[in-house]
Amino acid sequence: MDTVHQKNDVLNAIIELLSRKGLKYDAGKLLDSFINCGILDELGSSVLFRYRRFQEFFVAGYLRDNPETLTDVVQSKFLEYSKELDLFTGRFRQESALLSVGRDYLQSVPVVEPKMDARAVEAYLKSIQRADFSRAQLRQMRREPMTAEKVDALLDKAEKRVAEKRRENEERGIDRGGALIQYMGALELYSHFIRNLEFVDKEQKQFHLRECFIAWERTLRGMLSVLVEAIREIRNDIQEGKGDIPKDPKVIDFVESLMASFFPSLLSQEIYRALGSEKLAEFVEELACDIEQPPTFQLLCLFVLLELNAPRGFQLLREFSERDNTEDWMFVAITQRLFAYYSSRPLSLGLRGQFENLVADIQMRLAGGKRGGFDRGRAIVEMKRHSFKERKEQ
Repeated sequence: MDTVHQKNDVLNAIIELLSRKGLKYDAGKLLDSFINCGILDELGSSVLFRYRRFQEFFVAGYLRDNPETLTDVVQSKFLEYSKELDLFTGRFRQESALLSVGRDYLQSVPVVEPKMDARAVEAYLKSIQRADFSRAQLRQMRREPMTAEKVDALLDKAEKRVAEKRRENEERGIDRGGALIQYMGALELYSHFIRNLEFVDKEQKQFHLRECFIAWERTLRGMLSVLVEAIREIRNDIQEGKGDIPKDPKVIDFVESLMASFFPSLLSQEIYRALGSEKLAEFVEELACDIEQPPTFQLLCLFVLLELNAPRGFQLLREFSERDNTEDWMFVAITQRLFAYYSSRPLSLGLRGQFENLVADIQMRLAGGKRGGFDRGRAIVEMKRHSFKERKEQ
């Protein structure tokens, strides 16, 4: 939709609409009222919406009233109208047909399947897990929250190499036409549809939410596949003495382990921003408890559930961590999510006990399940003393 129109053209359109509806209003006064109340702006002989959001809101209503235009948008301009379609589903929450539209469009995007499948990802994460780092991080959580800035500084070089690798893939034609960007835009919009369309049938919500998380888990596998390639190149640079990369391979082991275990936590926050609605908490919990799904899928669901229903999220994370088949890499990934949660907000009194007990138990599991001098009670007391606190105004 064009954003700027000649005032006379808008006036003629209003006159035509009023005539078609058999209404005897003054078109000029009607247009002036939209300008005077701030919905439209007048610039010389042109008029436009004062705020883009106004335009999107009215376009969403127009799509509702004009099915032929909606069909055209869905078939040929889907992502171009992503904000309008987001508002459309937010206003008209029973339009269930758009769920299938969103899924079909997402599946039509020609992205290359990640090099690692679910089993390969699990084997990779198991091979690079660094429980010793997570133990140190858990101890840090009792003393001082690590800020996002510190984490960003630590990973800056490796993240740049990952970004370079993704750009190289695009230039080589692996991601022709920005397919990855298109895929992520379609996945985000599909997530918005599921969040917004709360009046569709339960079975439809369950089906599409599962499909949505399958796509997000595929995204995680893609991220890890690129990481593997980037780290391999960094190791080659070390052997050839290129650049200012630290020569100690243990440093690269550390960065690789940290980034790989951090990706599920990072991606879960993106999923929550796109999909987050407390009304979906029960459905997300069902997916988190589906043992037929790979662990990475379950962890993403659990991490999102932590945002939607924190008490239930902590409880299920505990149950997940207490399984006999829980690997160290899963504890490391959970540690990263808890660490981000702990560092970014204060905990209510009701949640603090759950959190502290879970952290202490994970620390003991990472130590091999033996207390061996690990004083759980003292750990919790220390954590309480140094937990997140709101800064007081000076």
